[in-house]
Amino acid sequence: MTGESHALLLSRKKILKNLRRAQLPAELEKTYQLLEALVETVDCLLVLTELDGRIVLFNRACEELTGYSRQEALGRNIMELLAPPAWKPVVEGRFADPFAPELRLPQENPWRTRSGEERLIEWRCAPVWSPVEQRHFMLGAGLDITDRRAAEEQRRQADQEKSLILDSLSEMLAYQDLGHRIVWANRAAADSLGLPVEEMLGRTCHELWRQRPDPCPNCPLRKVAATGEPHQGEMVNAAGRIWEIRGYPVRDGQGQLVGVLQITQDVTALRKAEFDVRKKEREFFTLVGNIPAMVFRGYIDGAIDFYDNRIEEMLGYRKEDFDARRLTWMDIIKPDDLEGVKEVFLQALKTDRSYVREYRVRHARGRPVWIEERSRIFLTPEGKVDFVEGVFYEITEKKRLEEIFQDQFHFLQTLMDTIPSPIFFKDAAGRYLGGNAAFARYLGRDQGEIVGKTVFDLYPPESAELHHRMDQALFERPGVKVYESQVQDAEGRVREVEFRKATFTHRDGSLGGLVGVILDLTDQKRREAALRRAHADMKQLMGALPSILISLSGDGFIIQWNHSAERVFGLTSREVWGQPLSDIGLNWDEERVAQGLAAAWETGRPLRLDDVAYRRRDGKDGFLGLTLSPIHDDEGKPAGLLLLGADITERRILQSQLAQAQKLESIGQLAAGIAHEINTPIQYVGDNTRFLRDAFGELTQTLEKLSSFLAGLPPETALERVREGWAEILQEADVEYFLQEIPPALAQSLEGVERVARIVRAMKDFSHPGAREKKATDLNRALENTITVARNEWKYAADVVTHFEADLPLVQCLPGEMNQVFLNLLVNAAHAIGDVVDRDAGEKGVITVTTRTDGRFVEVRVADSGPGIPEEIRGKIFDPFFTTKEVGKGTGQGLAIAYRVITEQHGGSITFDSEAGRGATFILRLPVGENAGAEDRHED
Repeated sequence: MTGESHALLLSRKKILKNLRRAQLPAELEKTYQLLEALVETVDCLLVLTELDGRIVLFNRACEELTGYSRQEALGRNIMELLAPPAWKPVVEGRFADPFAPELRLPQENPWRTRSGEERLIEWRCAPVWSPVEQRHFMLGAGLDITDRRAAEEQRRQADQEKSLILDSLSEMLAYQDLGHRIVWANRAAADSLGLPVEEMLGRTCHELWRQRPDPCPNCPLRKVAATGEPHQGEMVNAAGRIWEIRGYPVRDGQGQLVGVLQITQDVTALRKAEFDVRKKEREFFTLVGNIPAMVFRGYIDGAIDFYDNRIEEMLGYRKEDFDARRLTWMDIIKPDDLEGVKEVFLQALKTDRSYVREYRVRHARGRPVWIEERSRIFLTPEGKVDFVEGVFYEITEKKRLEEIFQDQFHFLQTLMDTIPSPIFFKDAAGRYLGGNAAFARYLGRDQGEIVGKTVFDLYPPESAELHHRMDQALFERPGVKVYESQVQDAEGRVREVEFRKATFTHRDGSLGGLVGVILDLTDQKRREAALRRAHADMKQLMGALPSILISLSGDGFIIQWNHSAERVFGLTSREVWGQPLSDIGLNWDEERVAQGLAAAWETGRPLRLDDVAYRRRDGKDGFLGLTLSPIHDDEGKPAGLLLLGADITERRILQSQLAQAQKLESIGQLAAGIAHEINTPIQYVGDNTRFLRDAFGELTQTLEKLSSFLAGLPPETALERVREGWAEILQEADVEYFLQEIPPALAQSLEGVERVARIVRAMKDFSHPGAREKKATDLNRALENTITVARNEWKYAADVVTHFEADLPLVQCLPGEMNQVFLNLLVNAAHAIGDVVDRDAGEKGVITVTTRTDGRFVEVRVADSGPGIPEEIRGKIFDPFFTTKEVGKGTGQGLAIAYRVITEQHGGSITFDSEAGRGATFILRLPVGENAGAEDRHED
């Protein structure tokens, strides 16, 4: 229809008036009536406005859509009456430039109806010239596409709901064709292979999961394809996991087998992995687009007139064949649809004589084409049918998509009904949209009864309130929510279940509702409780054992690791469980333990390993005693190994210390005997020397008196000769020399005797049997005795310098043990200096021993001028058996004994300060005893 014809029709009154004035022929009047009827019967919205927006034509389709009558619309501005406020700028823009070429292109904007509803319209606009009015009008032809957009949104939501459903399932899901090729699979199936879903498509299941070129023997999926019946079975993968595989036949709408649905569940750990079904892309073509319409007039005998050539474009027929009546519309309607077509026509005659009907016609090439007819019946003045006018739309694609949608819905429903877990859907108001067969069985209702209900209609009040509260929390914070609850099933049994719920949205992002899955955890909970009880009993038993207990499986993996093992090795059972013993990095004699394990496994008899060296948690060396015992199964075959052990380091240290103490006791006894034997002769040697000293003194006095007497005689006397002779005798005997030298010699002898006596006393005090109880001890005196006894160790390498506090308090201690500590420190200092000085050149170092009071403690420092302690061994100085001396020169027990005596037996501390190349200082701090100050510090 041309723009000029529309303009004439829209100015009907003026046109009729002008026609009557011109006395135009009746044919023109008939043509005008025909055009007016077409405008009224066409399903398109036709509106004609002035260039300022005032409405001058408003057809029947506009009235039906908006609810406004023609009388209400004419003369009113289209922007004020029909344009929503938000769209007014857009509409005004079109009127601002009505001749813009883009206005002829399809454009969408809503119309506001009388009821306030907004309907989305696809417009084609163009300015038209009215030769009668001699001015331009704006013509708009529109199609209501609101329902089409709604259908597209429903399809999108259906696709989204399907994806959400499959994503909420924990099973692995795959759909195969009859050749076992994967058509689609969910994310859980892809994750089990470590592949993206896209790489799985087109490949067979046995190729992906079993790495086999051919199908697996006894494959349940092959049985499904062969029999068309469900089958299931179990498979063990390369990692030893047991999978339950269930196969279900998938049929099309005609019942033909088209594929196999594979549902795989890991039953090893009794839990279901959440699976994600790959969103299967399905193109839904637009059901309604720019469908070309055929404008027609039909007659009661089936004859039809078309006013354009769209018939050839749509159905392949020539318009001339219908014009010449060589072909009628009834000739191309499918015979099966004729009765329905007639029924709709007869019903329209009883109402407003307008109707819409759908039926099939035959294309010129023989294929069926679906047609939607929108028509209106016109009657003669006598009330008989005169003709029918309307439009035809081809809706074949719409019908095809509807069939596809129904097939997909049927497939989705079949898929959900084969899943054993209950699945349900709700809208944003909490009303059920539906559920699968398992959910209906769970509620004890038919699937149709669920739709539209709420939890308050289906659950007891307390349970309903809980589920409602969880739903509301999920709607407030969309996402995924998982919670557990107790429910009563259709048979009245209380079941432990887990609810998994996830929200979904509409295309515009608004909240659509939620999809939920119910997992029955009752049996799993019971097994877990029994397992926890057994585990707790075993854990309590294992924790009560003071010994190390490690259990190995037949293939060498750790399956038990008790608290004692955690304490000794510093590794928790969680860290080592399921790992080979050789891989967890224990710092022990691995080769010896491995040989022992192999021997115990081979012989089947227990094996004892003593003194297994290992590194303790504090970094020190230690020893273990291990018993390796094979574990046998019911048939007596080795099924594993049990390691029982204990840390025997302290026992070995005590044994070494006992041997050292016995050795020191023997040395002390020997020193005591020597002291006793030396003391007796030294006593009489001293007495005799003192006698000689005294006698010599008296003799000296006599000689002095005699000399004085002789000197007093007169020179002229007869005795002069005697004096001269006596002087000569004294000069010859060199008595003066003896008088000068003998006293110093005697003094030196006495000093030597006193020194021997002092050494003997020191040896006696040092070797005195150790007391079992502490006594007040003078540490200055103990240090003096120790320095004296150890003189032979240090005199060639160093000089000893002492700085003793004069009023040092007495200390409650075990004297024998303290003497041993002082001796070890002095000997170590002398050896350290001896390693760096040149003794042949007379070089010596210095050992400085200092005592002082520091509050409630007495501090003893032993410093040497040796090489110092290297940084890398400082952490091991007090370790048992650690020594830097050559084999045979040191036992590695000296400082370990000192540490134990000072810290454990006396509650003190022993530390050291060292600088490489500048010596080391050992610092002992001992608490002063409560009664120490009352003792005589100088008692013999």
